[in-house]
Amino acid sequence: MTADALSEYFEHCPGLLFIASADGVIDRCSRSLARRFESRLSEAATLASLAADGERETVEAFLGALAETDEAVTCVFGVPDQAGGTTKVRCEARRSSTGSIHGTLEPVAATGAGSAELEIRQTLLRTVMDTLDIVLWAVDPTGKFVFHEGKALATAGLTPGQFLGMNVFDIYPPAATAPIQEALYGTASHYKSEVHGVNWETWNIPLKNEAGVTEYCAGLTLDITATVKSQAELEHQLQTIQEQRRAIQALSAPLIEVWDKVLTVPLIGVLDDEQTNKLIERLLAEVSRSGAAYVILDLTGVEALDTSIASHILRLLASLRLLGVEGLVTGVSPYVAQTMVGLGVELGSVGTHRNLRDALRHCMRALLG
Repeated sequence: MTADALSEYFEHCPGLLFIASADGVIDRCSRSLARRFESRLSEAATLASLAADGERETVEAFLGALAETDEAVTCVFGVPDQAGGTTKVRCEARRSSTGSIHGTLEPVAATGAGSAELEIRQTLLRTVMDTLDIVLWAVDPTGKFVFHEGKALATAGLTPGQFLGMNVFDIYPPAATAPIQEALYGTASHYKSEVHGVNWETWNIPLKNEAGVTEYCAGLTLDITATVKSQAELEHQLQTIQEQRRAIQALSAPLIEVWDKVLTVPLIGVLDDEQTNKLIERLLAEVSRSGAAYVILDLTGVEALDTSIASHILRLLASLRLLGVEGLVTGVSPYVAQTMVGLGVELGSVGTHRNLRDALRHCMRALLG
């Protein structure tokens, strides 16, 4: 490149470019850099003099690193600006064969409220990752991990950053990575899975640039092992309660064959629609199996009676009658008898007896002729 071409390049290039001597004296800089940091540039401006007080040692260490290698070296330092604040810049440079330094400056963050907000966000993010049982991660379009942090990694026997540079599609089987591939194609997903012996709930989120192209798949994975365990325990408890309830229902209306072709059903407590339906189902099945001719409903254990319970008893007796089985009622207490009369409940042709002994005697006489 000719001297004129180089001058024209430095004049019009929007980048913050510079050429400095080995000791950091800026010999030439782009017009953009001169305008941006005009107050810091002088005839003998150096990279160290650009830096804010307290950060010049960073620049001097940067120059020392450049002197020992011909590879690119990077550092970040603050530069006071014309508004009285400080601009953080990322400086990347390389030493040429003649010893001169060729580099660029790139602002990386603004100071003031903007940087304070950014610092708060970073602190909150770190607090979330260190406190909650989550893993935050991200992979690029090839599947390579570029971020891998979070407290829940320890639960899976992993360490923060362990997968950095590794490919998610090489680590996990296709079935586990299919949602990640979909996110890289632009479709978010949410699902639950079990990996590394831990139950996870995962959200895969495509991160797109301004052009709408997905650049990364970001993932938030929550350890829900405790929740899954609690849910399983709750379901087991509910199942136990249901089994106990069925046992109680069976005990509240047991079917007892007290004589050949004679069944007795002691009713205890309160009958509702569900209990009555199940009792009718059990009783009809037992009548069919045993060939019973008589069924005695013993109401001794029924302390209170209302219209609903009375209708259930009448429905039970009607079901027996349809099968040609005679239903008898026994054990009606004075209180229950008064209630039935007050409610207008009529047993009609149903035989009633004072106690179970009398009802059984009636059945035996009928069976023995």
